[in-house]
Amino acid sequence: MEFLIIAILGACLGSLWSVLFFRLQDNIDWTVIKSILIGHSYCPNCKHRLKRYNLIPVISYIRQKWKCSFCNKQINKTYITLEILTAIITVATYYLWFFVAHIEIYQVVLWILINWLFVLLIVYDFQKHELHVPIRFISVPLVLWLTISSWYLQLALSGTLLWGGIYLFIYRIAKIYAKHRYGMDEGFGQWDVWMAFLLGAMSPLIFLYNGLPLELLNALQILIIFVVLSSVVWLLIALFQKILKITKDTGVIAFIPAMIISFWIMLIYGDTLINLIFSI
Repeated sequence: MEFLIIAILGACLGSLWSVLFFRLQDNIDWTVIKSILIGHSYCPNCKHRLKRYNLIPVISYIRQKWKCSFCNKQINKTYITLEILTAIITVATYYLWFFVAHIEIYQVVLWILINWLFVLLIVYDFQKHELHVPIRFISVPLVLWLTISSWYLQLALSGTLLWGGIYLFIYRIAKIYAKHRYGMDEGFGQWDVWMAFLLGAMSPLIFLYNGLPLELLNALQILIIFVVLSSVVWLLIALFQKILKITKDTGVIAFIPAMIISFWIMLIYGDTLINLIFSI
């Protein structure tokens, strides 16, 4: 019953996330903010105001057979994708951090918030390959974390410089190669570099949750594994999209989802991966 309530909470948040996804664009004004805070939900096709029974996460989508009950147009799959993903992530985060890692409940809540935002970033990058607005929201829980954890600030700054610096170097090399080889402006996205800075700020948590000593050697090993792992995950995502034929016409494959998934893996299995790879 406890996990069911948490899953429902996650799905409800996913419903809110879908509102943010479609209404928040690059230009944010008071009208947009007002529509989110006190506005009503409506069908993006016919603009008809939705009833309460149209807004039940997942259930309404299935009950209406994936269509608007007013104009009969198909509902964008992003809505149910966010609802299902946030429900799964919420339950998984609660179980892993509270029952397995036994961390304080306030940290569990903060991690649920961070992972909700990560889900939004993953879906946003898959859909638009841009992170103009959502990337700003990810800084909120990070700032809160820095406030709560006084020991964390210096380590966060070090991680930011190390991870961001490496990915900035990769970005510059990829840009030169793409320009010379294919005549493209970029071979690696600028927002991927920005995401590396953010994940670098959170990288000391890998030490914390894996019981690793705060040493430079461990920091370099973690970063090396992350770079390789995120590349492998990206290739798997590209292969999956090619098999299902869901790659966009631009041919761009989102890299930020691979970075976030790899960061999750490092948080849980960082110590195991270091022992497995560097003990060979």
